[in-house]
Amino acid sequence: MRADLEALKSWVGRSVTASETVTAPPVARLAATLGMPAPASGPGDPLPPGWHVLYFLPVYGPDKMREDGSPAGGGVSPPVPLPRYRLGLDASEFPGTLRIGDELQRTTRIADLSVGETAGEPMVTMIQRSEIEGPRGVAVREEREFIYFGERAPALAPMPALPAAVWRRVVTPNPVLLFRYSALRFNSHRVHYDRDYAVKKEGLPGLIVHSTLVWQLLLELCREALPERRIVAFGPRTRHPLYDTGPFTLCGAPDGQDRALLWALDAAGSVAMTAEAGLSV
Repeated sequence: MRADLEALKSWVGRSVTASETVTAPPVARLAATLGMPAPASGPGDPLPPGWHVLYFLPVYGPDKMREDGSPAGGGVSPPVPLPRYRLGLDASEFPGTLRIGDELQRTTRIADLSVGETAGEPMVTMIQRSEIEGPRGVAVREEREFIYFGERAPALAPMPALPAAVWRRVVTPNPVLLFRYSALRFNSHRVHYDRDYAVKKEGLPGLIVHSTLVWQLLLELCREALPERRIVAFGPRTRHPLYDTGPFTLCGAPDGQDRALLWALDAAGSVAMTAEAGLSV
């Protein structure tokens, strides 16, 4: 097993490039899913930071799936032979703005892959970096950390100090919200919509709320609280999953002139996700 995992390092440096056009219908569908007016609808309208997740969706057939519906490698990602994974850091920078009608090109590459152990079991950490470029130059840069492991999850990074919440919103997740968000992102991971699989096969207490959905809600909380500021960077980190078994709370507070801290609390008040937003005028 160790030799097989070490061989995956040959994937470092591989890249793939794709093209796509920013269209309005996905924006309208996400806005409807979140229960808000569409922030962009006509040619030239700017998309808010973070809404790039509606484009460049993963496309893979049934033969490229794991049992749980997640991709079993393909494209730029190696086929990691470990049963579980989680997303660690999912950081984005927004040096530009995407607009309806823009012709985009995204290049994604494997920047790093390391093999280690957690609780005596093998673990693989992969860093994936992407750039999305449009007619006015680079608009989005992403860095995503994928952590693959066996039955025992690796330890989490230390908890950062959090201030008292200045902004707060309670979200009550439900199967319809999770199903619609899965459909919007062509995400077939069964833990988000197949309760029997999530509970009986995975042993989870309920359906998992997508980490991308949680950080997108945190980003919207910040954007609505500081409408005069531009969000130029966003770095969420998942600490543990949120489930549809109870409400969760979005929290945030400014941290100086150019940063905001955001976090999500589960129904018991435990921190499930933290994030930093970089701000400019």
